[in-house]
Amino acid sequence: MAQTQAYLSVHTQQAIAKAPEPHRLDEFVERQRYYCRQQQQNDKTRRVLEKAFGSQWAERYMTTVLFDMPT
Repeated sequence: MAQTQAYLSVHTQQAIAKAPEPHRLDEFVERQRYYCRQQQQNDKTRRVLEKAFGSQWAERYMTTVLFDMPT
């Protein structure tokens, strides 16, 4: 638990110290979209969810909750 707290403390401090980069917003959004597209095609994740909940539910969950595309 102490290691987790130390990690989160360092991460939080770095995030606070980092200056915003609004000029890179389009780049960040496109990278997030790419990540979501790749993860939505992840067969391993899809198979696990389909087996547990059915294919229709898995598709909806993966595209609207887990890997929802940024707008």
